[in-house]
Amino acid sequence: MAPARLLPLLPPQQALRKRIESWSFDPEGSPPTFLRGLAHDNGWSVGHAARVIAEYRRFLFLGAVADHPVSPSDPIDQAWHRHLLDTRAYWEEFCPQVLGRPLHHTPSRGGAQERQRLLHDYRLTLESYAAIYAKPPQADLWPPPEKRFGQACPVLGVETWRGWLIPQTWMGARGLGRPGLLLPLLLVGLAVSGCDGIAGPRALFSLPGPQFLSAYLALTALAMVLALGVRRWLLREQGGQRRTRPNSLTSSWPTWWAGVGGWPRRPCFPFCWGRWCNPLPAAGRLG
Repeated sequence: MAPARLLPLLPPQQALRKRIESWSFDPEGSPPTFLRGLAHDNGWSVGHAARVIAEYRRFLFLGAVADHPVSPSDPIDQAWHRHLLDTRAYWEEFCPQVLGRPLHHTPSRGGAQERQRLLHDYRLTLESYAAIYAKPPQADLWPPPEKRFGQACPVLGVETWRGWLIPQTWMGARGLGRPGLLLPLLLVGLAVSGCDGIAGPRALFSLPGPQFLSAYLALTALAMVLALGVRRWLLREQGGQRRTRPNSLTSSWPTWWAGVGGWPRRPCFPFCWGRWCNPLPAAGRLG
């Protein structure tokens, strides 16, 4: 990206920017449901969602003054989607009263040609951002173009109350640093497999009926305790909320891209069952 250079704003553009920055996404006198809902739906902290909304305001300004189509990053697109849910407020109030023009959301139609178009629009958006605000956008909210559109896989919705999202990093070097979680699981695995160092020469499955049943019940109880412990730890990391609405996930075998709590999205292995993964439309762009 070229070095940032500040473009002077004309008085009408300055007035537009003030209108966008002062606009409330919630009805007057109501609680901040837009902020809380955005955080809830995406598994973000309230602070992270507030940063996304601030960047969404900047994106709206870019869409109104840029001389080219603009394309949002995924977090900004999530804020745009939520804004569009209130169709009356968006089309009858925000667009005519604040922007002074309609601002349409055009979803991706898929294919290599469409991807190249989105890459081009997104690069122009980042360049215009840097030119207008005299600094490059925040990398965690505006990733590089290759990363933004480099995932050739569908976006899925996951109901996290039906399953857990386990970060893949637990299985790697960082996971080895959690002996309180992995060591008990390792011991249970060795016991079940009949390892001489843990279970002695007699494997679990060679025990007589009553002894096998006792060992099986004991291991089941231990597994349930471990599962509850992991669940409580996950809920604490996610801000203590039990979400019942879909989170955005992008599947990429053998991992799933997801976000836990306020973390940026990262590889995760899902523990899932039943039908809780439902395809969602691909992210859109401004046309």
